[in-house]
Amino acid sequence: VSGSHISLLAGTLKFAGDLLRLPRLLSGILVLGSIVLYTIFSGCAAPVLRAAVMGGGAFCALLAGRESDARRWLVMTALAFLLYQPGLLFDISFQLSFGATAGLLYFSPFFERLFSFLPRWLAGSWAVTAGAQCSVVPLLAWYFHMLPLTSFFANCLAVPILEYIIMLALAACCIGLLGTGAESLIFVFCSLLFGIACEIIKFLA
Repeated sequence: VSGSHISLLAGTLKFAGDLLRLPRLLSGILVLGSIVLYTIFSGCAAPVLRAAVMGGGAFCALLAGRESDARRWLVMTALAFLLYQPGLLFDISFQLSFGATAGLLYFSPFFERLFSFLPRWLAGSWAVTAGAQCSVVPLLAWYFHMLPLTSFFANCLAVPILEYIIMLALAACCIGLLGTGAESLIFVFCSLLFGIACEIIKFLA
């Protein structure tokens, strides 16, 4: 579990809400509800809680149409964490959480314009992925001392599939609480999607 997962989940659901022309309030509830559920199902680990606070606050401002406030919230939240625990500045999980959310706020709009020639649902998915990934690429290169040339293609082709797997699995977990048994069908579909993503990654590797 990483901060980028929460950022990608929230960004994808926000785009889906825009695509379906959902009311802003309903779209906000969808995004924040998914973040809360994802955090709970992930065990409420410290890195996930940090990412949830950063992503949740930023997307509240973003959904309210106050993009500058979203960026300000992200910076203030990061500063609050650092005042509480200065050592987080050197923590890779903290850096990735902050970087992925910042990438969505600063870079995704640019990529959405860049991919405007594509179908809107695909352009939005790629913009979310590219925005989050662009901001964390320098960190990944620094910590792991390598940057595979195929990573861009993997991010564009495989990561969107993984986003949908995360959302579908989250929905299946919620349905499973009702005891209907319908979640099994969703998990089977997730398994098929995961197989496709694995084949793409193997091919690129």
